[in-house]
Amino acid sequence: MNDSKEKFEAFILVTLEPSMIKKTSQYLLDQDKIKNIHELYGQYDILLKVVADSAADLDDFCEQKLRHIAGIKGTETLIVSQVVKEGDNKTTGTNESEIYMLINTKYGKKRKVSQKLAKFHQVERVHELYGQFDILIKIKEATNKAIEDFIQKSIRSIGEIEDTETLVVADVP
Repeated sequence: MNDSKEKFEAFILVTLEPSMIKKTSQYLLDQDKIKNIHELYGQYDILLKVVADSAADLDDFCEQKLRHIAGIKGTETLIVSQVVKEGDNKTTGTNESEIYMLINTKYGKKRKVSQKLAKFHQVERVHELYGQFDILIKIKEATNKAIEDFIQKSIRSIGEIEDTETLVVADVP
């Protein structure tokens, strides 16, 4: 970001009533603090990338906007401590498969793992986090099979990784 003022980034995992996923995604498109919206398969329904002016601004957004949306059952906020690698954010017009992965590392190994992950061309984004998870990455590949192979051969071979949770992107509204 080229702003003279540092921005505050977070990813928010949202759990919704099943009938509200599409409607909520469409509503969220109009929120200026939301930079990316991904519908997911699995435990969470939507992943949001939010950029706020401060922690208080993020809190206001969550309390005043997000938590009052009908159908939201819960949210989990992941605060970005450092952006290690940021891709071009191009999602439209591509046939590539993409997933996000939440990663926990062995104690004191977050930076080492982030740097290893950033070297892979398949990893488009690497964000170090505060909270329950240590790292969030975005993986893009030509096919789901290629993603599966990459995870098995490359991600799982990093000995400092203790645990992962994969978030499969269903749709980009």
